[in-house]
Amino acid sequence: MANEVKYVIHRWRKYLGFLLCCVIGSVLGAFLCAQGLWPLQPRVDPQAFVSSPGPAVQQEMSRPAPARPLVTTYTVKEGDNLFDIARKYGIDTDTLRGGNPELVNEVIHPGQQLNILAEKGILHTVKSEQTIWSIARQYGADWQKIVADNPDLDADALHPGEKVFVRGAALHNEREVSRGTVELIFGWPTPGTISSAFGYRWGAMHTGIDIAADTGQTIRAARSGRVTHAGWLGGYGLTVIVDHGRGWETLYGHASSLYVGAGEVVQSGQPLAAAGSTGNSTGPHLHFEVRKQGVPVNPLPFLP
Repeated sequence: MANEVKYVIHRWRKYLGFLLCCVIGSVLGAFLCAQGLWPLQPRVDPQAFVSSPGPAVQQEMSRPAPARPLVTTYTVKEGDNLFDIARKYGIDTDTLRGGNPELVNEVIHPGQQLNILAEKGILHTVKSEQTIWSIARQYGADWQKIVADNPDLDADALHPGEKVFVRGAALHNEREVSRGTVELIFGWPTPGTISSAFGYRWGAMHTGIDIAADTGQTIRAARSGRVTHAGWLGGYGLTVIVDHGRGWETLYGHASSLYVGAGEVVQSGQPLAAAGSTGNSTGPHLHFEVRKQGVPVNPLPFLP
């Protein structure tokens, strides 16, 4: 009997060993799973799945964005004005005028070519016998920087009519009427004929000029400055007043609607209001005043 038992054990021991391993493995596997130690997760480097760009792509990525030309040309279209053109190119009206210092009365017409500067400055037209040094002295600029900004020019032999960009220079919209006395120059706030001049009228002082205008016609800032009043002002009706510094102000009266508010900084040519006939008015027009130290003066000598 003992021999038979030994034989059975001998015959089935490999199977018993296998079953025992299965039982032990299951218990051990359950324990490892409960402890979060099984199954083992392979260690993966995320960068292994990110492919680096090839040389051509790397060269394209490292290439800087094309620089905007220092001077471009714009052809004026019907209905254009300096303020809207400047805003289209992301510059202010002073920069636009700097590229076109020859503009008269800030009047533009369809088909006219305007120079658009990418940066603040003046596009100076060379006059007879001018040199880089004399142009730099005129604008208080560094002649070496002028040479660097105008690589296509022969700095030693300028020719009349050539264009020279003077970075940072500004047009002086003012004039010296006597030694030490400077007056500003203003732009026309709206097109139209003068229907009433400055001076005594009907036994009373008319403190500005009246410019005939259609209701809704755009009224623009005659010069850059800060709005100090935008609202109703007695007989002036809806009115905007702009402070230009140095004691100078302009007033725009009888508007039908206002586009700006007190405290806003406005650029020359920026829309301020729409013409109308509010307040003491007999018909649609713009009442325009120029004031110096709070005293109204005749606007005509200060208009181009």
